[in-house]
Amino acid sequence: MEEEYDYIDEQVKVALRKKQFDMAMKGDVRMLIWLGKQYLGQCESPLVLQEELCEGFDIRVLDSDGNVMDDPYEAFDDEKEKTVEKV
Repeated sequence: MEEEYDYIDEQVKVALRKKQFDMAMKGDVRMLIWLGKQYLGQCESPLVLQEELCEGFDIRVLDSDGNVMDDPYEAFDDEKEKTVEKV
């Protein structure tokens, strides 16, 4: 008796999946979304893998002639001195 119940249960599941698939293929957007989540591993928000994130930036400060400054903080020191001189 239990084997018969399991067989009927499996038939119901197959019929239900077929109906869901048919609905999705007819354009039922909600069913397309649900099936995508169930069978394709899709989700509401995209997953961002840690390895895909940028690791940092190589920022270079240029002087007024367009040359890379060895010490970018030097430019700020000069501005500070100019401000102090004006006062």
